[in-house]
Order: sequence, then structure tokens, then C-alpha cells
Amino acid sequence: MCGRFSTNANLDALLELLGVDGAGVPLAEIIGARANIAPSESIAVVVNRAVDADHPRQVELFSWGLVPFWTRAPGKDAQRGRRPFNVRAESLLARPGFHSLIARHRAVVPAAGFYEWKAAADGKKSAKKTPYFLRRADGMPMALAAVWETYADPGSGARTQTCAIVTTEPNAEVRAIHERMPVILEPESLERWLAANEATPASLRDLLRPLPDGALRSERLDESPRAETSRAQTSPAETTKQLGLFRAESFTSRKGSRYSRP
Repeated sequence: MCGRFSTNANLDALLELLGVDGAGVPLAEIIGARANIAPSESIAVVVNRAVDADHPRQVELFSWGLVPFWTRAPGKDAQRGRRPFNVRAESLLARPGFHSLIARHRAVVPAAGFYEWKAAADGKKSAKKTPYFLRRADGMPMALAAVWETYADPGSGARTQTCAIVTTEPNAEVRAIHERMPVILEPESLERWLAANEATPASLRDLLRPLPDGALRSERLDESPRAETSRAQTSPAETTKQLGLFRAESFTSRKGSRYSRP
């Protein structure tokens, strides 16, 4: 699974990877330099929603935790229901209820890396788990595959953009720590995944696989990132230092895609 991640990445490489340029929208409002992002928070997402020919790709803020379309059925309450922050690739491909998400609602979550926790060797649930941070071995930022849905509150009509990160079987580096990992899209796969056209699950099956063995590096952490929050415990001085890594002041599409809040 992928329950925490970081966006402390080099923005130039991130923009190149996702086909997005900086122009017009303050960087801190969209991505920021966030060391520990948790489910339910607002996250920056590149979506496959085409506005028109001049705005083929959107960059938006989404709530991390999917409210699927069937939650809108009478008697359903999205605020009380389960909001998965991960969706298994196997479920997207096999379950008819998920087919509309993979067909039309695909997205990418930009990340520098993700956190995972290794269980104790003796398997005891009461034992403290060891945290690890995983990043690409080539130093590039990650493009995490995701799916999205818009939820309209039946009472107020307020609309919320929601999403979940897609997970798959682990490669060798992750397998030593956990049994699942996020789908990390390679640069040559991004155009297919972010294409605005409708796609069949079968046509995208080959993208929903783990990175090859050796593609990731893991770092054991002394303290668990769960002990912090991604924003509140970042000092102004540290935030300024982190933002200096990005060397840009805005983040919109290469052809001028508009930015919108949920």
C-alpha cells in the first residue's frame, strides 16, 4: 500500500516528467515541499481531463481518499463511509464497478518517494514496525498512478474532487519491507495513462505493474513519519529552504492548463 509520501523533489525534473511547465500559479499552492503527506489531505494531482485543445492537461488539488460513484446512491453518506486512499490494480482490472475509473478517470500523483513500514521479524502485531523511505534509484521523481472521482454532496451540492493511488505487487526492494507498492509509471507510459480518451482496462493492463527490481532504493528511518504532520510541523525557515529546491514559482500545463481548487 502507499499511505504516506513526500513531494520534496526537484521541480525541473518533475515538470519534465509530467509534461507540465511553471506559469501563472504559485507553486506552494499546488505542490509545495511537503515531507510527509497523509490520507485525507489535499494533494496535487495531474488529471486526464481535457478542457479543450489548448488545455489538454489539468493540475488540481484533490482530497486523498476516493469517494466512488456508488456512494452517491440514496442513503449513502460519503462523510461516514470508507474512503480508500489506495485501490488495487487487480480490482481496477477485474471488477466491473471500477472499470469506469480506469476507463475515464485516470491521474498521476507527483512524488519524490513514499514511506512504508516493515513488520517485526517474529510477526507480532504488538511489535514496533520499522519505517523506510523509498525513492527511485535514478534520482528521478515518481509519477504515481491514480484514479479520481468527483463527489457532489446531496444536501449542499458542494463538489469535492477525490482520488486514490493505485497499488500493485511489490518489486524486490519493496518486497523486503511490504507486500504492496504504488504503481510508478515510467516516462514512456505517461502519455497513455494521462490520455483524455476513454480506454479499456485491457489496454492499460501492462502499465499497472511494479517497477523492475533494482529501480528503487530504500532508506531505513530512525523515527516514523507518522509522528509528524506534513504541514503543521514544518517551520517557516525549513519551508523556505525546501521551496528553494524547486527553482520555479508556478505550476500549470505546458500549453497553459488551468488550475482549479476542489
